[in-house]
Amino acid sequence: MDVFQHVFAFSLGLMSFVSPCVLPVIPGYIAYLFGNDRLGRVWGTIFILVGIVVGGLIIGMLLSVLGAVGSSKYFYLVAALLLALLTLEAARLKIIKPISFSWLHGRKGLAAGFVFGLLIIFIASPCVVPLLAAAAIFALTAESVLQRAGLLLAYSAGLGLPFIAIAAFSGSSKRLSEFSRKGVVHKVQLIVLAATIVWLLWLFLSF
Repeated sequence: MDVFQHVFAFSLGLMSFVSPCVLPVIPGYIAYLFGNDRLGRVWGTIFILVGIVVGGLIIGMLLSVLGAVGSSKYFYLVAALLLALLTLEAARLKIIKPISFSWLHGRKGLAAGFVFGLLIIFIASPCVVPLLAAAAIFALTAESVLQRAGLLLAYSAGLGLPFIAIAAFSGSSKRLSEFSRKGVVHKVQLIVLAATIVWLLWLFLSF
């Protein structure tokens, strides 16, 4: 497996984290779950990372069942159309809606952090879903179960590792949040998604 493929999957996870509807709410939610002690926040975010990795493995296992689909010519066309619809939905958003974590209301601590990490990868967020779909489609094009799982783990690492950085260096979270709100990240996401769609169409036409 080419290292570039894992780097690409990791970058999709990282872009999911810095999305305007994810990053701005994360520092406050980490403080809510684990308090203001830096060491406690770091330990807590490790549990979030573990939850995200487990969620990524679950998706990888589900993709392994669909592995044969990725060898079909029309898979690339259907995947390109699906990703195009998700990209158009993301592109026309005028107001970025923040993620709601109401299902964890009143729950704190390491167990809540793990559940939060486990479920965040499945949340239907307008910023995350197109990138997660791109990662899943990319993983389905891999030949083996281990390769598909490895790509989803790389995506999960990109989404999960920044939580630890935010917990350890909370002073930088405000600047990062302001950066994500400027729209630069959103434009980069759209460019990456558009490039992925072109790649899928090229694979379909050259099959």
